[in-house]
Amino acid sequence: MDGWKEPFSCRKNWITIGPHGNVVSDIKAREVVIIGKVKGNILCGDRADIRSGCVVTGEIIARRVMVEDRAAIKGSVEVRAADQLARQQLT
Repeated sequence: MDGWKEPFSCRKNWITIGPHGNVVSDIKAREVVIIGKVKGNILCGDRADIRSGCVVTGEIIARRVMVEDRAAIKGSVEVRAADQLARQQLT
């Protein structure tokens, strides 16, 4: 996804926020790739891929997290076991 989205509702298996993407909302997906800007919490059932040059403002919760050099995270990163994530995604 490239462009501006506010609010944004995503409950897909995967989503990519492209280099021109600017999302102001929470994101829930199995896998997330962030190349643009996100202001909101990210909940991933599996993997969060935070790429170089992106800006994430909010909480990232995932089973696996990959952060490239020059990525900016203003918030927290929490790695959880798969069973804990499954319970949270149901609520």
